[in-house]
Amino acid sequence: MEKGNKNTYYTFYLIIPSNFSKIFTNQLLNIKSKYKCNIYFILLKGKIINLINTKQNITFQNYYLLLIGELIPKKIKKCLYLNTNILVNKDLSCLFNIDMKNNYIAGVVSPKFNFSEKKKL
Repeated sequence: MEKGNKNTYYTFYLIIPSNFSKIFTNQLLNIKSKYKCNIYFILLKGKIINLINTKQNITFQNYYLLLIGELIPKKIKKCLYLNTNILVNKDLSCLFNIDMKNNYIAGVVSPKFNFSEKKKL
């Protein structure tokens, strides 16, 4: 929100587990009072996925990405999904306003970093 355009209104739908901390919930709601935004929490309690994890690198939480269209309100026609490990350095409207033509989904390949090699100075 610090890097966002002051004229951009943000609405966040946060997909959270049923045991999500009340302290974190209150901290997030404090953001709502500081910035021009709205925050909604979508509890995963009772929303079960009947998918089998066929690959070891796919977490149970990743399967919920497949349900975003069912989890957010039907009136929402377009959304950005940002994982919690993403750092945003500018207003999100530049991403949101990309013309996707007739595509339903777009994404980027996650970069691979090798931190195990030590560089000699």
